[in-house]
Amino acid sequence: MMRDRLAAVITAQPAELVLGPVARRVDAEFDEIYRAAQARVLEALESPRYFAAVDDLDRVAAGPPWTARAYEHAGDVLAQRVRHDWKRLRDQVAAAEAASGSAQYEERLHEVRKAAKRVRYAAEVMTPIGGGSAKRFVKAMKRLQSVLGDHQDSVVVQPRLRELGIRAHLDGDNAFSYGYLHALEQSRAADAEVRYASAWRQASRKKLRSWLA
Repeated sequence: MMRDRLAAVITAQPAELVLGPVARRVDAEFDEIYRAAQARVLEALESPRYFAAVDDLDRVAAGPPWTARAYEHAGDVLAQRVRHDWKRLRDQVAAAEAASGSAQYEERLHEVRKAAKRVRYAAEVMTPIGGGSAKRFVKAMKRLQSVLGDHQDSVVVQPRLRELGIRAHLDGDNAFSYGYLHALEQSRAADAEVRYASAWRQASRKKLRSWLA
């Protein structure tokens, strides 16, 4: 995904700002990363741990460990789950606001994104019960998650571009384009932070959660 993102950005730039084999270097870098990750995945899928996990899932499917809550009204149980995940999201937002420094803020925004995803998935299960109100809540969570996904993509790709620029310089290539791309990603991350503030204001409106009462 990161390779496709950078390839699209590079293609969209004026030719005079792309100096040297930038696209080829980026493609080679992420091809190596992909192959290494694929090898790790294949190794994991052949490990005893994986087969043990599959056996555990088979046992759970054959005999679900029901508790007394399984006999309660689904709407009440699921609503409680959504409220619990919502409180976790709110706590993560507060933690991000209290962050000291940009690095910690970026890390905590990633935690906000993961918490928003949990809320979204929990709420999606309830849309047949909650109707339009639940759907609007889910839409707000999805927007929040999407904005923070854009932010995380930019944050993750920046150090990679810096490494590519250093490597290009050491190889005798012009490193200007990597610095330029890095600046673009910094700008995208800053824009995502502005959009996040707006998305959170919308997502945290009390009336969006009225269906959970």
